Amino acid sequence: MLRWGIAATELAETSFQVGKNELWPIPDAEISSNASVGTED
Repeated sequence: MLRWGIAATELAETSFQVGKNELWPIPDAEISSNASVGTED
């Protein structure tokens, strides 16, 4: 839905917020297993 730009209208009845809910956090396991990612990233 995000790709098509219809998330805001399709999820209007939920707690979806434009500008906040489009991004997902990177899992800690992925950050920890990647030596190229430092603590400042």
